[in-house]
Amino acid sequence: MNRKVFFGYVSGVVLGIGLLLSSCGKAGGRENHSAEADSLNTLSYELRYKDLTASARAAGKAYSFAEGHPAQRAEALNNMAFCAFMRMDFEQASRLYRRAEVASENEVEALIADVGMMRVCQRTSLNKEFYDYRNNALRRIRRIREYDEALADERLNRRFNYALSEFYIVSGVYYYYLQQDEAALRSIQAISEESLKADTSQWLYYVYMRGSGGMYEAPTPDEVTLGEFECLVQCLQVSRMKDYIYFEANSLQAMAELLCMRRNRTLLEAKSPGLLRLVNEDDLPVDSLPLRYAEEALRLFKQYGDWYQISGAYRTLATCYNFAGMPDKALPMLAEALEFVNRHHEKYYHCADTTDRLHTYVPFSSECIELKWINDEGIKTVPEWIARLREQLSRTYAAMDRKPESDYNRNIYLDILDYARQDKELESRYAVLERESKQLNVLLALVVAGLLLLVVCFIFLNRRWRKRNTAYLSELRMVLDLCHRITGGVPVKAQGIGEVTEVLRQILKEGLSGIFPVDEVSILLNQKEEDEDEEMFKEESSGDVTETSGENKIMLDFDLVPLGKNESVGKLLLVLPQKLRKEEQALVRLLLPYLGWTLENGLNLVSLEDERRRLDKERYIHEQHLVENKRRNE
Repeated sequence: MNRKVFFGYVSGVVLGIGLLLSSCGKAGGRENHSAEADSLNTLSYELRYKDLTASARAAGKAYSFAEGHPAQRAEALNNMAFCAFMRMDFEQASRLYRRAEVASENEVEALIADVGMMRVCQRTSLNKEFYDYRNNALRRIRRIREYDEALADERLNRRFNYALSEFYIVSGVYYYYLQQDEAALRSIQAISEESLKADTSQWLYYVYMRGSGGMYEAPTPDEVTLGEFECLVQCLQVSRMKDYIYFEANSLQAMAELLCMRRNRTLLEAKSPGLLRLVNEDDLPVDSLPLRYAEEALRLFKQYGDWYQISGAYRTLATCYNFAGMPDKALPMLAEALEFVNRHHEKYYHCADTTDRLHTYVPFSSECIELKWINDEGIKTVPEWIARLREQLSRTYAAMDRKPESDYNRNIYLDILDYARQDKELESRYAVLERESKQLNVLLALVVAGLLLLVVCFIFLNRRWRKRNTAYLSELRMVLDLCHRITGGVPVKAQGIGEVTEVLRQILKEGLSGIFPVDEVSILLNQKEEDEDEEMFKEESSGDVTETSGENKIMLDFDLVPLGKNESVGKLLLVLPQKLRKEEQALVRLLLPYLGWTLENGLNLVSLEDERRRLDKERYIHEQHLVENKRRNE
């Protein structure tokens, strides 16, 4: 497909989707916004290596449609941050990634934001911060893997696979620039190529890194060169087929740098002539291929709009000219590449000072402007970018036999390299351990404070318990004494049951008043008697509340069941000014068996007294009869 036709088609699709979304927004309301946001986020992701402008526009619309859907907003923010990063707007990219991290509780999107911050830190040589975000990402990966059911959703699983592959690729790039080849190789080997089959852009990224980042493993250097070139050819073919401009340009640039060396061209002509013919459609001489590929890569990068890669393409062109023995042609390429560094500085850090610019050579200069930028916390420049340009400038001037200029650029290159290649992993770990140590100290202080509070509460509760226990034991003694008084309080010669109940009522009222407030105490027996007490309580039941004399009174009744019996002999009625506590009710229930037994014995005593009086009367009558009979007999 013609590239202009393709991008016209893409722009038409994006515009059509925008119009469709606006019409849906008017007609359907907010119910369809979630699906539209998903579609736009997917479109933004698909276009990010094809058309940055269209990708950023789709991500912005997705953010607008995702109102009320935090996870979709986080995804849109991540897509917007990626576009800002590719435009080298590192400040904006950092802000968007931080917003995406807290925009929702979606751990996968937060992981993608952490990996995005790793990219920003790697590009700007913030090595300690890179490890901080890398450690955060590792912790999130462990948490997500602990809950595999959370990845049952196909879209979420796809995003997690993207985050994992991006994590290992960014880590590999970081180790590559630190020249830690083994770590870079381990990182790229940790990616499962099977998981990338459904994501063409990530597969292209993976294959490109294996072909250009020194991450191809083989027994001999020749086999490494052949394997890398094969990976680059694969990346070039698929990216052309799928219209991934970014990876097409990158693979062409990497192939140009690989073919610059005559030894590599000779090796490929001898061992892989078919691959060379496959990428040499115009049947050009092999020696002219590096320059041709570099020029094509530059054209594609300009179309894509990535200043970092455009500058890198100029540097690759200069490398090709240097290898071809034409340093005079390489110097303008490097000057143009350095100009893109100045443009980036002017655009994003608003520098209008002409002295604060980079030049290929400044005679008698004692100040390194690059280090000034690097040490300025308000400026996020790209040290590795500048270092590679200065290295190539030093080689170009050396080839032109201009030693002062070569030394000037070499000194700057070494100064930047000394800063950019500082491995801050241990420093980051120390900071993490120090932070964890502070957290543990705080936690330990809280535990000690909790223990002290627990001890104070224990002492307080123990004293309170002892007080209550002492009071309860005192009440129990009073109840025991009351029980003794009840059992011994029945008159031996009681004239009737009313006298017995009255005596017991007085004893109970006097004894209970010492334990809790009581207004009235009555004892009702299970007999057909109608007196004032029975009339007062004939409608009462246990725990009822009624109004008496204009006041709320608590009236309780308890069955009086003697020990060893099942039948009640009567009821105990209490009129109280307030409700009894459970402990006080328990004390009253302790009295009930004694009171029931005493009433039963009282009834028996009254019966015996009545019988005694009857017998006394009969004896008296009998004696009188005897006296009368004796008198008559005499």
